[in-house]
Amino acid sequence: MPSFMNNRTKQKLPLRLAEAAANTVIQELSCVQGVIDCAPSGSVRRRDPLSDHVLVLACIRQADGQIMPILQSKNYVLSSVDDFVRNPVRSMISPMQAMTRIIELEDRKIPVAVLFITPPLWAMANVYLSGDALHNEILQGKIASPALPTSEQESEHEVYAKAGFPFIIPLLRDGVSMTKDPQTLVDRTDIQGDLHMHTTYSDGHDTLEAMVKACIGRGYRYMTISDHSQGLTVAHGLSYDRLLEQHEELLRIREMYPQITIFHGSEVDITASAKLDFPDTILRQLDFVVASIHTAMRQTKAELTARALYAIQSPYVHILAHPTGRMLGRRESFPLDFDQVFYAAREHDVAIECNANPERLDLDPLLLRRAVEAGCLFSIDSDAHSIENLTRIEQYGIDMAKKGWVPKERVINTWPLKRLLAWMTRK
Repeated sequence: MPSFMNNRTKQKLPLRLAEAAANTVIQELSCVQGVIDCAPSGSVRRRDPLSDHVLVLACIRQADGQIMPILQSKNYVLSSVDDFVRNPVRSMISPMQAMTRIIELEDRKIPVAVLFITPPLWAMANVYLSGDALHNEILQGKIASPALPTSEQESEHEVYAKAGFPFIIPLLRDGVSMTKDPQTLVDRTDIQGDLHMHTTYSDGHDTLEAMVKACIGRGYRYMTISDHSQGLTVAHGLSYDRLLEQHEELLRIREMYPQITIFHGSEVDITASAKLDFPDTILRQLDFVVASIHTAMRQTKAELTARALYAIQSPYVHILAHPTGRMLGRRESFPLDFDQVFYAAREHDVAIECNANPERLDLDPLLLRRAVEAGCLFSIDSDAHSIENLTRIEQYGIDMAKKGWVPKERVINTWPLKRLLAWMTRK
């Protein structure tokens, strides 16, 4: 382990921080004469929710000897290549040099490793260093040694072609995902609406009308306003009276903006006693119910599972939101019996949420894969608390769903409005 990785920096980095640190270094390098190209690599390029370290590749000419002194004057420190690249990858590519730059973000000091690659090895380095160990082992076994490119113009597509593989998008470079066809997975252009968002009625920063106008601007066909329910007082949850007040405003907004279908919903808390925060008499008046756990997260696995199952078995619940309650880098996932939860969700036609809040990214892609195998439906939602947050679906949600092998057909907010309404009516 490199000496600059103290106890604090050893902690896994959430994607949003790892990506921001990498982009800061890339911006710095792009201003340095002699740097031809630079790009994120490793787990950041795969967009893993959590990263052990941050890796950036920089392409330079072999003969350029001015870059290292320039970067040393900008707080880059010479490092050992062996700290970041080991066999079998080390035998496939030979970085000229490595440097480290500490980037301070929020309360973290994030070490970013920079590997300097010459143009003939650029494509191969991008392929191998963005793949996990299994991915690289499979490729190494397919490419004849020495695995050197034939020209400086070789692309990543050509590297995969040598190994007899079609091009593999970085999101799926984890070995077990290499045979997945990205054409079958959900994509940005498939999304028809957002089914989980908040307004100033609870803990959101923008008004109901502002959120509606923003969703129209995004080309959505439908949306759900889902402010918190009454019990979550820390988030200014809505009492029944305030829910009715919101409904009256929503009726007026619907008349003003007929080009989008606006569902009146609620993010209803699943209480510690395994009940829903609103009684059935209220739930049945809502168009859409998003159920989630926000409290008593230290309960046992059995207790937490029972709470999730109670919500799933309700005839009024449409989505189980951010199912593990994790906050990346701050709070671990709480335990659930996922076999039970996914089976029940499939049987009761409840969608499992792929929450695109970068603080959550919940479910994790590995659990999304289990839910796919169990036959579940999904909803990819922003959990937006502002207009700006609505971009989370394309910034994070789609990529997490791709990594979780989620097919388009099973994502309810890719469905045409007529199909979505039919599903909601069955509920």
